[in-house]
Amino acid sequence: MNIAYEQIEELKEYAEYEGTEWGEMIMALAQVMSYADYVSDEFRGVLFNEIARQHEWAKEELVITEYEETFKRTVRSVGQR
Repeated sequence: MNIAYEQIEELKEYAEYEGTEWGEMIMALAQVMSYADYVSDEFRGVLFNEIARQHEWAKEELVITEYEETFKRTVRSVGQR
C-alpha cells in the first residue's frame, strides 16, 4: 500500500476531531484520493505530496487527546403540592 493511503487514513482521524475548514479540506483530499487510480500521474504526484505535507504538519502541530466529559444540568419540573 502506498504511504499516502496510510497518511490519509491518519489525517482523517485528525480531521474528525479537529472541526474546522482544515478538517473539511482533509476529508475532501480523502475523497479525491479514492479516485487516485483514475487521474494522471502528475496529478497523483501532486496529491500525494500535499497529503505528505499535511500529514507532517498535523504530526507536528496537533495532538488527539481523550478525556471524560461530565455535565451538571439543572432540571425544573412541576408537581403537585
